[in-house]
Amino acid sequence: MSSNYGGFGGTKFPAAQVASASELDPGHKSLLGLLETAINSELGDAWASVLARVRDGNFLKQYVGQKPVGSVCDFEPTEQQRTQFKANFPLLAVYREGEPELWYPNQYLHQKQTWAVDWILGPVQADQIPQLGRFAIAVGRVICRAIEYARHLDYQEGVCQFQGEFAHIKPVSVNGPGVQRAAAEDAGSGYYGLTVILETWEREHDENDTDPYGINANYMIGAPVDTIEAFEGFDTTLEVDPPDPPSGD
Repeated sequence: MSSNYGGFGGTKFPAAQVASASELDPGHKSLLGLLETAINSELGDAWASVLARVRDGNFLKQYVGQKPVGSVCDFEPTEQQRTQFKANFPLLAVYREGEPELWYPNQYLHQKQTWAVDWILGPVQADQIPQLGRFAIAVGRVICRAIEYARHLDYQEGVCQFQGEFAHIKPVSVNGPGVQRAAAEDAGSGYYGLTVILETWEREHDENDTDPYGINANYMIGAPVDTIEAFEGFDTTLEVDPPDPPSGD
């Protein structure tokens, strides 16, 4: 099977046989895996100490001994969606949302995409928020740092992520902690958590462009210089700040 389309983002054409459709969006898979590992590794001990102090009868008591990410999903966890699968809380959801923007800032078509990263603690009561709810603040900070570094030593042996998948990625806002927005329509549900909004840029590439873009230097905000230089194939000549899309005027 032949193709002259090359690829778009992390998707290569012609697409080979896959075990799951998620393999056709490798950037999504990398995001979910990296963030799950980073949260569990960086906050696992703190989470265990918090759970050790919850009162009998608290729904989280059943999760004592487990990690701060009990389940993951790659779609928006609305009330209807949550009835379709059994989730162990806290739940981590990473998904594309909204309508991406498409334009040609140069010879390549670019796609600017918004993502949501939801960490849902679960149905927390008001009197439990001081003890449990504030944990979401630390989760949000780990998510931002994981995106900035694009790696974690406990995920895939510390290999730098997103190469050939995103030309640009950054956290742009944090919503919460509070009643989690994906569950806000559930009147009185009290599903508590936090959402981090990300922005990514992906672009098309031709069939001979095997590495259309490697790691973006913006990933490395705050990283030691020797850590950056240690990444095999690190290339700072790539588009670090892509041009803004047209205003539409």
